[in-house]
Amino acid sequence: FPYLPSLVFTKLTGEGPFINRFPSAVLFTDIVGFSRITEQLEKKGPTGAETIASHLNVSFSRLFDIVIPSGGDIIKFAGDAFWALWYDDDIEQCIRSAVCCADQIHKDFHAKDQFQLKIGIAAGNISLLRVGGMFGRWELIIAGKPLQELGRLDKVARPKDIIIGSSAMSYLKNELTGELIENGAFRLESHTIALKTNTYEDIRKNKDLKIFKGYIPGAVLARPDAFSAELRYVSVLFLSVRGIDYDAEDSLTRTQEMMQTLQKILYRFEGSVNRLNVDEKGTVFLSALGLPPLSHEDDPVRCVESALQIYDALHTLGLGISIGVTTGRIFCGTVGSELRQEYTMHGDSVNFAARLMQNAGDGILCDLKTFEETNHHIIYEELPSREFKGKQGAFRIFKPLRIKDHPVERPLYRIGRFEEKEVIRKFLESNLEKVLIIEGEAGMGKTALIADALGELRNCFILRTRAEAIEKKNPYFIFGQIIKSYFRDSSRETIHRKLFYYFQDDIHLIARLPLLNNILGTAFPVEEVEPTDIDIESLLLKLIDVITSKHDTVFFVDNAQWIDRSSLALIQRMKKQVSYMKFIFSTRPFEAILPESIAILEDENTSRLKLESLSKEKTRKLILNYLAANSIDETLLGTIYTRTEGHPLFTEEVVKSMLDKGFIVKEHGHLQYSGEDKKQMGPGLPDTLQNLLLSRIDSLSPMEQNVLKVAAVVGREFNLHLLEVVFPVTGGVTEIINSLEDKDFIQLLHPGESPVYTFKNAVLQEMAANLMLYSHRAFLHKSVAEWYEKRDADHLLLAHHWRRAGENKKAARYLELAGREALHNHAYQEALTFFLESEKLPISDERKTEKARRDRFIAKTYFHLNQFVQAKAYVKKALHTISGKYFLLTIFLQSIGEWKEAARSMRLLSKIYKKEGNHFAAFCAGILALYHHDS
Repeated sequence: FPYLPSLVFTKLTGEGPFINRFPSAVLFTDIVGFSRITEQLEKKGPTGAETIASHLNVSFSRLFDIVIPSGGDIIKFAGDAFWALWYDDDIEQCIRSAVCCADQIHKDFHAKDQFQLKIGIAAGNISLLRVGGMFGRWELIIAGKPLQELGRLDKVARPKDIIIGSSAMSYLKNELTGELIENGAFRLESHTIALKTNTYEDIRKNKDLKIFKGYIPGAVLARPDAFSAELRYVSVLFLSVRGIDYDAEDSLTRTQEMMQTLQKILYRFEGSVNRLNVDEKGTVFLSALGLPPLSHEDDPVRCVESALQIYDALHTLGLGISIGVTTGRIFCGTVGSELRQEYTMHGDSVNFAARLMQNAGDGILCDLKTFEETNHHIIYEELPSREFKGKQGAFRIFKPLRIKDHPVERPLYRIGRFEEKEVIRKFLESNLEKVLIIEGEAGMGKTALIADALGELRNCFILRTRAEAIEKKNPYFIFGQIIKSYFRDSSRETIHRKLFYYFQDDIHLIARLPLLNNILGTAFPVEEVEPTDIDIESLLLKLIDVITSKHDTVFFVDNAQWIDRSSLALIQRMKKQVSYMKFIFSTRPFEAILPESIAILEDENTSRLKLESLSKEKTRKLILNYLAANSIDETLLGTIYTRTEGHPLFTEEVVKSMLDKGFIVKEHGHLQYSGEDKKQMGPGLPDTLQNLLLSRIDSLSPMEQNVLKVAAVVGREFNLHLLEVVFPVTGGVTEIINSLEDKDFIQLLHPGESPVYTFKNAVLQEMAANLMLYSHRAFLHKSVAEWYEKRDADHLLLAHHWRRAGENKKAARYLELAGREALHNHAYQEALTFFLESEKLPISDERKTEKARRDRFIAKTYFHLNQFVQAKAYVKKALHTISGKYFLLTIFLQSIGEWKEAARSMRLLSKIYKKEGNHFAAFCAGILALYHHDS
């Protein structure tokens, strides 16, 4: 029960709303330096929020290890602060315990931690309320004059201060040393209090969870596992309520009325109450739309609607209201220690919502992101931009007024796919155009459209391949895919025989067959030759001729924004030399990615086709085909179309989500709402794909979600055996994978003893992976890299995973190995890319010889690219790294490894000077190289 304070078991009785008043000493601790560091970390976005949570866990663990064994009960958290109570029949003894605890914290924490604390102590009657109760969910409220006094003490406290309020000082005698400050408070310097040593016993152990789970956050109950912490896209609602006197006789009635009103509205929109605190300013609630297990496609709209309804409802109760609403990606997870924890949210959106609340007066303020995602549904008044504490610059803010009677549809593109197919047909018939580039967002249907158009071709050979983001620096990757697919049923020996047969008339190219080893996975003996990129291209062009038999051919590359440079160069050559071939490339929008590869391919014989959203009628046909139906209710179609704007992937995912939630039924081939209530409440359709996919992912069981997220970190395509190795729970992975396949999240790509699966789309994979904390992802990437290392996997793949694991030294090593391979295979541009990428990685403990070796390889690559100025600069850089001075001081080198590296660098420098015609310098460098070699 780390999520519950002990007083839940000792101070609350019976069922239903409850209040208990009792004397207590209250200690408030605030981490002073944390706000400044938080503001700095928040500039880093979600990674900063995760770091904040990590720092909090470390600090809270140390603090709770002092507070809880001393008898303190951690009642509430508030960001980087917390309240602890000591309650006993002897209030004086409670105060003395709190003072001793504060002094112990001061000595231990400040001696070791980078942060400073402010500690306040007050005493008096505390009101403990249990309110709410809707759907079995109860909220605890701690209120009373001691908490109000602590709020005042916090304002006068300095870093490292322990301030004891007048309420507590009245119980203490001549045992304190310090100074009196305003309002009878005392700044403690030392004390002579002696306490008996008590043995701490956790009374929360061995309790029945079923009885007390109403106090535990739903997110914790839904996923009590290691990967429950996430970076989620959430709409935050910060609410301040004024007008309740917790010392009054009717405080329980008033508070219960307030809480049930809040719960009724929030739970209607399936939101969550995350935090509830009381201070001298009133009652503060932190709520959210989008926390697990209930996220929705339209969470921003739900959040603003709930804010409007809460404002009206609480005003009716005679309460003052201030609300701030923001939307963004934040850390959602547990902070604290094994002794005491709380599920919370951290991030810029949370802090900004608090700032908006503080500046809202008696009203509601929303940020720009929330406005952008809801203005089609909500009428706003934009207020003058203003600056906020802890934020740089002025920010646009918006006041929501009411829900629109008729929500405005966003602009819709009414372009059918028949027109696009006609464009492709005319391109294929044209004698002038060689290249067609098809642009579109992810999920716009580029691949399906091209496949449909090409499927109608007759007497034409089609070469299909797909570029991959992780392979965009792998030379000739897309050509390797085509040729390996052609040989897919052949053994290596058969492939060798066929290749010898295809090149039997060209002795020069037969000698160059080893150049295909890295591209095709062949194993021809490597000989000492000096081939060029032209040789590799000639080999591949010959194989393309064999595959197509020089018939009319369409070369189709999907995801062309990720074409590697070597493949691009070969395509450029093919455009000029291969008369029987046309090229079609599908790519993300130029505005989004601007792939230089596609830009290079454009010339006067290139056409471009941009895919827009589907019309309403095309969307109708897509839905009917997707669900094998004959007709659809017009209201249902209108709802789907308004939300998806005719985006094909959005439409399919929305329909899938509505089916999963039971909003849609099919009767006699007709699609309609499953009930009038569903039509009225709305299916929670998405405004963004991120919200949509998050909603689908949240519909999975906790174990299914974890498997999906881990698989997403492994990659778009993942090996089942690898997933079983890196997944933190033993057993059951295969069954869950089968379930995810049945639920249309993944599909089997390659069956067999070691099956390979793929995500249905890259956006889904990215969304699932990004839910995980960066620290969890780094741990998994390390496990994946170690698994691949044992199997001598591709160097680039290993570099990718080691870099994501935060192991820059290993990532640099594999990038260098990939560069050396490319250099050996005469793919000089790729080699240079790998070496320079390796150079950029920050490595704290890199040895001089390692750095010098990499610089020498960069110089060698520039040398082969005939860029002698750059080559010479990197050779000198390598020598300077080793010796500290160029040329003369190299004779003082002591390390054997450094001698050898210097010799290699000198030999390369001699070659560069010789190429430049500086024979004397070449001679001198050669002599030094010989000297180091002999030494």
